Amino acid sequence: MNIALMSDEHRQELMVQFCIAYCGIGPKNEKYLDDMQYICQLCDQNNIPYATNLGTAEMLIQGLARGDLDWRDIIRPQKRKLIL
Repeated sequence: MNIALMSDEHRQELMVQFCIAYCGIGPKNEKYLDDMQYICQLCDQNNIPYATNLGTAEMLIQGLARGDLDWRDIIRPQKRKLIL
């Protein structure tokens, strides 16, 4: 699964702290940095989960660790993207 990590310049420190806190989950997945507004629009169009705040990001990353999104790979065995 691909994970895109995005942050505006005012929240970059929070993003760093998030990455440190969940670094144990991260190495299993690829990470990308990209344009937030464009990516969020694509997520809505393609039914890809994304988080716009820390609380939702934690729920998604914990769900990823538990395998809550694995059913998508069974139904459609292609690389899925998760946007945080």
